[in-house]
Amino acid sequence: MLTSLRIPHCLNRLKVLLVLSCPLLEDMTLDCGAPALHYRGSLIPMEFAAPLKLTKLSVELLPCHSALGFIFNELPATLLRLEMLSLSCTQLEGVDSVSRLSKCRSLHHLILNWTISDSARGTTDILDLGCLLEAAPSMEKLELHMVMDHFLHKRYRQEDGELRSLPSCPHSHLSLVHISGFIGEKDQLELALHIIHNATVLEALKIDPWPRTANPVRARVKSENRLANGRSVALAFLCKDDHRSVVSVLEDVGE
Repeated sequence: MLTSLRIPHCLNRLKVLLVLSCPLLEDMTLDCGAPALHYRGSLIPMEFAAPLKLTKLSVELLPCHSALGFIFNELPATLLRLEMLSLSCTQLEGVDSVSRLSKCRSLHHLILNWTISDSARGTTDILDLGCLLEAAPSMEKLELHMVMDHFLHKRYRQEDGELRSLPSCPHSHLSLVHISGFIGEKDQLELALHIIHNATVLEALKIDPWPRTANPVRARVKSENRLANGRSVALAFLCKDDHRSVVSVLEDVGE
């Protein structure tokens, strides 16, 4: 029955705050000094005191909401020390270039879990995630876990047209990238190529056709055809541009 959560004073012994299963919660204002927060629920106004000690934030948005929209428009600007962000959602819509500038300067580790359904696929462009390289210049580790929960799947072939590319954005810290749920669709490939071309210190890019999201029950993309498409596209196009031998393509679901 909780409708409002406000902690106006610092609690020195509080290490982790979990805000879960509060369907009536309408707002949250925190000045408790907890270094880690895990929130699951609908999108609500969140206010944090500045400067806040929060370094780890995990958010699971239950109704439909855009991942990039949350990062660039909803994430409070007072989170100046945020180093790790884990975000689970069901949409991915683009944002304007103005809103993304200087948004995640201290972020070192980003985890995105999202499901793309039939209804959302027409408005979803995975290449839009390339803007994260610009917005988080200190990011060292990036995990993108996708469930392509739609039936109209088409793996990329050269006859489908030229691959798009974003403006060059060299990234001097990103060293580890894991992309799961890679089934060979064009915008997935374009994003992976953008990372290869711009992550100047990249040590490993793990391409995994199997969906590795936290909710495997919804992973209906377990067909061997889709997994084979993801592997073949990665081997044919990503490995060809991999001049530093950083790409590894997983073949077994147990890897």
